[in-house]
This record gives sequence, structure tokens and C-alpha cells, in this order.
Amino acid sequence: FVWDIPFANKSPKLIRAVLGGWQLSGIFSAQSGTPINFTANGAALRAPGNTQRPNASGKPTVRGEIGPGKLYFDPSVFSAPAANTFGNMTRNDSTTGPGYTNLDGTMIKRFRFSERIGAEIRIDALNVTNSPNFVNPDGAFGSPTFGQVNATIGGERLVRFVARVTF
Repeated sequence: FVWDIPFANKSPKLIRAVLGGWQLSGIFSAQSGTPINFTANGAALRAPGNTQRPNASGKPTVRGEIGPGKLYFDPSVFSAPAANTFGNMTRNDSTTGPGYTNLDGTMIKRFRFSERIGAEIRIDALNVTNSPNFVNPDGAFGSPTFGQVNATIGGERLVRFVARVTF
């Protein structure tokens, strides 16, 4: 979005110089989560170069809990496949991880000194709301952190101040 704030557009020159020339803009993103890649220990598979998957007796219930020791999904539907057999899950077929939302914004104040010369002061903010976005839970069956979300995707708030002269 881009919004040229219309304050003081038809005001006297001094008021327009102070209150006019402002612009707000931003980009909002919202995405669903990515599929969780469930894997299992392939030692008993005896098929080098292949990825072992666990067996699943149904679709796991998503609990949505985030953090160490908390389960994002119900792991009770998973079991280890029998020796020398592949698990019954296919790649990325069951559950998706946490979603992603982000808002980046910019606020600009423009100054006009003459028809050819102007200036601009701006503030750019990435991740305006400073909201964390989380990685997928651990999908490695048998891992001590199986089903847990223990990290965030980078993207903490970043603010940048800019001044420039245009001519």
C-alpha cells in the first residue's frame, strides 16, 4: 500500500511545509505454513541413498504449541516401520508447520525547495510489529525434540533512517 497523506495540501505555505508532504507505505505478507518433512532412522532399511519415513496411523492433530518441551502436533500417531520396509508416509503429505506473517513499512517526509531541488527524510522499518515467525517442528521420528518448534526464522525488527537530496 502507498498513501500520500492529504493533510494541509490546501493550507498556507508555512503550514503545508510542516504538515504536508507525508507518505506512508508498506508491504503485508501472510502465508500458510510449509509441509513438515517427516523422516525416520534409515539404518534398518538397508537401502543406501533412500530416505526412511515413519508409519502413521492417521493424520496428527495440530496442537500449535511453540517452545521447548511443547508439542506442535500429536506424535502418538507415528511408529517405526518394520525392518527392511519403507514407512507408509509419503514426502510432505501430512501436516504443515506454523504460518508466517510480516509487515514492513516506510514513512516519508518530502520537502520542496524549488521546482528542481527537494529533499526527503524517511524511516524504513522491517517487521514493524516485531512478531516472531517460527520454523517447522522437528520431523525426525525418534529425535528427543520430535514435534517441537524450538527456533525462529530470522527477521527481528530493523529500522533504517535515510536522508537524501533530489535535484
